[in-house]
Parts: sequence; C-alpha cells; structure tokens
Amino acid sequence: MFQINLFRSLVINLLLGILIMTSVGAEHNAESFYDLTAKNIAGEVINFESFRNQIVLITNIAIDCGTTPQLKELENLYQKFSDNKLVILGFPSNDFNPLEDQDSQKIEQVCYAKYGVTFPVMEIVELSGVNQHPVFRYLTNVKHEKFSGPVMFNFEKFLISPKGAVAERYGSFTSPTSHRILKDINKLLSSK
Repeated sequence: MFQINLFRSLVINLLLGILIMTSVGAEHNAESFYDLTAKNIAGEVINFESFRNQIVLITNIAIDCGTTPQLKELENLYQKFSDNKLVILGFPSNDFNPLEDQDSQKIEQVCYAKYGVTFPVMEIVELSGVNQHPVFRYLTNVKHEKFSGPVMFNFEKFLISPKGAVAERYGSFTSPTSHRILKDINKLLSSK
C-alpha cells in the first residue's frame, strides 16, 4: 500500500511539474516581438504592440560599471531620433556585477539625475537562466543565428526594425552613437 501511494504521489508530482513547465514555457515564448510586455521601473506594464512601426533599441544597463557612461550616449541618440520614431528601452540588470546596488530608487537617481535619461527605464531583470526575462529570452533565441546567443556583458544592444524583426545586435563596447549604429538606424528609417 505504501509503495502504491508513493508511486501515485511521484506520478502526480511529475505531471504537475510538466504542467507548470509547459505553462511557464508558453508564457515566455513569444511568437512575435509585438507579443512581448515588460514593466517599467515604476511598475507599469508596457505592451510592445505599442512599438509597432517604430525602431526600437533595447539594451541591458548597469549603474555601477565602466560602461555606465553609455547612458548619456543613449540619451543623445534618443534625442537625435525621437522625432523619427526611435524608442530606446533600458533594462537594468546585475547579471554581470552581483555587488551592484540594484535598488529601483538608486537606478532612477543615476539614470535620471546623473545622466539625464528621458528614454524608458524598465524593471530590473535577469538576462539568462531559469528566471530570464521574456524580452531577453526572445532576443537571445531569435531564429537568425547571427543574433542569437546569450548576453555577454552590460550594454549589449538589439536594434528592432519597424516590422518587429531583430535587425542588428551590437556588443557592449559599441558606442550607442557610433557610425555603425547611426548608419543602421538611418537605413531602417529610409526603408519605412
């Protein structure tokens, strides 16, 4: 009797585990960029459908890193192209510096007060692992091999076309105002 109950319990737990994994996987596997959502730093849900027909640059940001001054460059890029439908989304993460102070108020203070950021700063996210945020799960698992693969460091950038496709991916040390990024944005603007 004990063995039958133990076996029944194991089967039930296995089935529940499969059910949970299936539902979690479905939640994180967006079919399209426009199926995604994320919360901004204030906790408001942003539906990516609202970015349809816009160019979007997504980057993982850090506030206590040698690459943090890129926040100012991102803001300059945002100001330069904001009238032309360029959206920049900065996702704070401490995946590469677990000692970084990841308090929302501190992030807001550094982004808004120190660097003058006006583009949307999102909630603190994980970039990989079992708790990988759905946006980064989508971006790092795109069908085009050139753009897939894990985020390697802070300030990696993903350029999304007005049709919702990943158009380009840039490494952490590519300046947001580099000739390469400016050229790619202008190319997308001219093809709209």
